Amino acid sequence: LDIDMRDEMMVIDKDTGNTLLGNNKLVYLVNYDSLLDNPSIRVSLFRRDYDSVYANSYSKVDLLDYVSNSYVKSGDMEYILLNNPGSSTNIFMDLRDNLVTGTYRLVFGIYDGDKRIGEVYRYLFIK
Repeated sequence: LDIDMRDEMMVIDKDTGNTLLGNNKLVYLVNYDSLLDNPSIRVSLFRRDYDSVYANSYSKVDLLDYVSNSYVKSGDMEYILLNNPGSSTNIFMDLRDNLVTGTYRLVFGIYDGDKRIGEVYRYLFIK
């Protein structure tokens, strides 16, 4: 599993939801290659904890508070992005406005049925 995105999409304006590209779209290229029997890719969002200046832990937040897309829930604030993914798929997410500032990890998990196989993540910065 590999996720590609343009760097300009990592920085998001909290008021408008716009990226440095001037729109509220996140576009990810999901590259997948495996022989799993029942593969799916699921997504969840984590926000960095700011308990101290040097805090490096993250807490799960609801992705649907940040994007207006409709996803099927598969667990605690985790959503199915793709079932039986192809080798290369574009994913579009529409950001909302009036977002909470912070550093975020968008976590893409690969599953075989209900068994989690692994994950990759991409950072987002809302300022």
